[in-house]
Amino acid sequence: MCSTNYNIEFKSVSLPSCRGETEIELTLSNDDSKWYILRRLGFGYSKEPTNNRFELNSEEVEEMIKHLSNVSLSVLPEWVEGLDGTTYSLKITCGLNSVVYKWWDELPKEYKALERVIEKLFSWADLDFKEMYEY
Repeated sequence: MCSTNYNIEFKSVSLPSCRGETEIELTLSNDDSKWYILRRLGFGYSKEPTNNRFELNSEEVEEMIKHLSNVSLSVLPEWVEGLDGTTYSLKITCGLNSVVYKWWDELPKEYKALERVIEKLFSWADLDFKEMYEY
């Protein structure tokens, strides 16, 4: 497994809100053999500046990717619907292959193994997971 080829993107948007207000985008990528996380926050969040790039400890990233390689998830989540709330997505890419997990409001129990990855992304992006990812 060559983990430097992986790219992981987390996105969330809460409704009702104005476009650009509540978005959170966290992107984990490798550049010149170094791992980075790019944090983009909507204008409704108080952290300034809204765009940040943080260099990460490669060993921690490799450990998280190893965790992901051992995760088994159901491809059939439970049915859910709603109007107001937050929509989330987690996209994992390796070369031309990718998988996208999307959910509304609460992380489905079928995706629970992804919670550790999401917590790590928030930590690396210097964000409070419990404050900004409420479910």
